[in-house]
Amino acid sequence: MFPLGCKCVRAAHAGCVAAKLPHDDKIYLSWHSCSVCGDAYTGMFKRLMAKRWLDASAAKKAVYPDVYFAAADNYGDALVEAGMPNVALPFCTTLRSDLAAAVGRDDVRYQEATVNIARAMHGLGDLDGAAAELHALMKNWPRSLGTPHLMLASAIQLLGVIALQWGERKSAAGLVRQAHEMQVALVGSRHSDARASCALMAEVFAAGADEAKTETEYRKLAAKVKKEKGDRHAEYAMAANNLGVYLLGMRQDAATAKRDDEAMLLLRHALSVRLESLGDTHPHTVGSRQNIARGERKVAGRRA
Repeated sequence: MFPLGCKCVRAAHAGCVAAKLPHDDKIYLSWHSCSVCGDAYTGMFKRLMAKRWLDASAAKKAVYPDVYFAAADNYGDALVEAGMPNVALPFCTTLRSDLAAAVGRDDVRYQEATVNIARAMHGLGDLDGAAAELHALMKNWPRSLGTPHLMLASAIQLLGVIALQWGERKSAAGLVRQAHEMQVALVGSRHSDARASCALMAEVFAAGADEAKTETEYRKLAAKVKKEKGDRHAEYAMAANNLGVYLLGMRQDAATAKRDDEAMLLLRHALSVRLESLGDTHPHTVGSRQNIARGERKVAGRRA
């Protein structure tokens, strides 16, 4: 049994809940929301129910294609939220190709799949890849969907998160504010999306106000992982990569050159660990290479 993650604060077997649900075109809410309180499922229960909905709808894809695509989008979203970007990325990429063939690139479900692809890339540390997907979505946003739009706001917000990770706080603040204003206009300030972007704005300004504190937290995490699991472990590679990216993004001062050198050493170490443990083509390895290339450009520009 797993907690449903809703207001009822109860647990259940996903199989028992799924067995009582219909498998036709009226199942949208019943498969991803609690029948008692109406809240959407979260956590492990959301992923289990999303997979059961996907399996049930796949059997009737020819009869109810819209239901299948809704279930597939829900499952991709659940994979990203469950911290499984390595599974989510190929799934959402295939889903987007299927949607392009079935409903076209102007359909909102195609945009949803693109956002989930970007979220998965972001989860794998491929910031450049995620940003490229989001910029392409914004550039080619269908007029038929209109603006403002919640899916467009999600894309802009994630771009703000990426800008913050790159140390581009001014850009991050503008993007997050734009996303928040769009969400408030569409669903009101009390909606969960608007509250999340409001919290993110606070994080952006806090990061700019106290870089030293944030740097210390990154260093503590890297040191802790290194002590517990060693410096050739995948978790340390992630911690070293994130610390390196953050150091490169800090405001320039008298210690910038020293931080830049340390950052590049950290990024190259992360790459060597990932090459050894994950191979040359794994998304984490690709992301490390991109971070090193971005870092080299930034350092060269500062020292020119």
